[in-house]
Amino acid sequence: MKKIVAIVGAGVAGAIAISTSFAGNNNISSELRVSGESALDNIVNQMASKQEQYIKDHGTYWQGLSTHDFVPSKNEALNPDRKPSDVDKSWKDMGFILGKNSRFLLKTDVYDGPDGNGYTITIRTIENGKLFEKVLNFGNETYRAHDWTYIPPLK
Repeated sequence: MKKIVAIVGAGVAGAIAISTSFAGNNNISSELRVSGESALDNIVNQMASKQEQYIKDHGTYWQGLSTHDFVPSKNEALNPDRKPSDVDKSWKDMGFILGKNSRFLLKTDVYDGPDGNGYTITIRTIENGKLFEKVLNFGNETYRAHDWTYIPPLK
């Protein structure tokens, strides 16, 4: 039996942490892992130069809202025009090449902490009814990153 603690969302009131114990196979399939890594590689390769220019122009890194309106379990239409109210550019405006459909939700979060500015890239998908997530960190707050993780439902 494993125990996992995860931060599953943040809002005005702060982050919501969950802790649960579970048994069974809660690993993402190797096929979906490979496909997800490919999607991440595509975004990472596009992201670095775009983020460096954005921080020069705006003093902060760019935040990209979720590419989907929900976490997909199959290829679903992207919504690359979404942007936060305090950010002037969407994924499309930034010039990201995403395609029309994807099996993976992507989002970029930014932070300005005691150790400086940074950003994360999060990828999520659902496989066999289970939510999986991986986070890459670009900055000094390395604790923000984690490999593919099963995020159990709230009980």
